[in-house]
Amino acid sequence: MVSMIIVDYKSMDKTIEYIKDCAWNIEGLDHFVIVDNASEVPFEPKRTSVEGKEVYIVSSGENDGYAKGNNLGAKTAKDIWNDDYYIFSNNDLKFQKLFFLDELLRPFNDDSNIAVVGPKVIGLSGDNQNPLPDLTWKQMLFGHFLSLLPPKGMVKSSPLQTTKGRTKAVVGAFLCVDSKAFWDVGGFDENTFLFVEEMILSKRFEKIGKYMYYNDTVEIIHEHGTTVKNTVGIIKSLKVDFDSRYYYAKEYCNAGKEWLILSKVNFHIVMALFRLKKSIKGNR
Repeated sequence: MVSMIIVDYKSMDKTIEYIKDCAWNIEGLDHFVIVDNASEVPFEPKRTSVEGKEVYIVSSGENDGYAKGNNLGAKTAKDIWNDDYYIFSNNDLKFQKLFFLDELLRPFNDDSNIAVVGPKVIGLSGDNQNPLPDLTWKQMLFGHFLSLLPPKGMVKSSPLQTTKGRTKAVVGAFLCVDSKAFWDVGGFDENTFLFVEEMILSKRFEKIGKYMYYNDTVEIIHEHGTTVKNTVGIIKSLKVDFDSRYYYAKEYCNAGKEWLILSKVNFHIVMALFRLKKSIKGNR
């Protein structure tokens, strides 16, 4: 069986509506864990029911971010149901048609070395967000800086994969993971708060001879979360993103000390230019 884990931060009503949507569109998905990252007091799992589906709500008492939150949810699911697979999902997804769980899981049955399967994830503009671009660690580490330089699109990756098959990483908005393999690698690396979790998880699976798979036979719509528009929010988001990229390059790609130092210098330049740009716009 399959458990879905959803990390929620101040959007519980939306999460409940998403579970209702899942109940109507994903046959065979009966177990849900909501990790309440907005709660200031830790509590044991609380059982409830949504559209006849079994739902547990749990919290660590603080906003632990993506990795810790999902690990807590997976641990809860393991203790209660011990299902074969976990789906780690955002709550900003929609279904245009029935989502066949058996079809999503089929690659696991065909190849025992598959640890993660990601479906086709379509954005509101019609773009396919899966699989992730195959960027090198240098492109990821210096991506913020290179994006400022001409010509536009200087940070180039390998051509995007358009058909199902083995891939480097799939987007974390909707991940289906073999639960045994997940715990064999220790789950998500909790040293990141947000961003790059998929790349890190992929590297962890590589160490035990397993990989991620893009399954284009099933599809889901990604509406995206609330866009951060204020300057302070954007700066914080960029800093969290860079910290995750830096950690990935250092711990999983053996990036040299000189590259790491240079990347920090480059990122400080990016932040300085960003603040200057916002200041000039604000004075107009």
